[in-house]
Amino acid sequence: LRHIRPATSFRSGYAYDNLLYVVAGQLIEEVSGKSWEQFVREEVLAPAGMRTATSARDARRAAENRAWPHGRRDGPMFGMGTQEMLDDSGRAEFDPDITGVGAPAGGIAASANDMARWITIQLARGALPDGSGRLFSEAQSKEMWTPRIHVPINPYPKPVSAMTPQFDGYAL
Repeated sequence: LRHIRPATSFRSGYAYDNLLYVVAGQLIEEVSGKSWEQFVREEVLAPAGMRTATSARDARRAAENRAWPHGRRDGPMFGMGTQEMLDDSGRAEFDPDITGVGAPAGGIAASANDMARWITIQLARGALPDGSGRLFSEAQSKEMWTPRIHVPINPYPKPVSAMTPQFDGYAL
């Protein structure tokens, strides 16, 4: 990281970056002594009651009711033709492995029910829905939701200009 030239000064602009999530995942592994996947499962997903959320490829593939990419591939070129599910045999060109070093940058597959549970916990500032405790403190919630980068707003064109947001920001 020390050799990568920053695009902007610290917290002066928004830029999407997965690299620091990879670093955070490695840090979790070093501090906890567990893989990132195991730590997240035991310390976040299970306590949150997110029963089917996973970053493990085998667990994701074992779920019968799962989303899977589809494509149109039998036409004169990709993107045209009949929509069909892409090969999920494990031998196909599309069979993403969301585990490994890149998983902390977005490698969790979750059902709509599990995502709703996560949103409920976020809206309750870390309190678990069943009232049994907290996943994270109110102070941690505030830290997560406090904007760190203010994102410039460009006015929306007519006829939707009235929907232009008054502010935009990026938090943790």
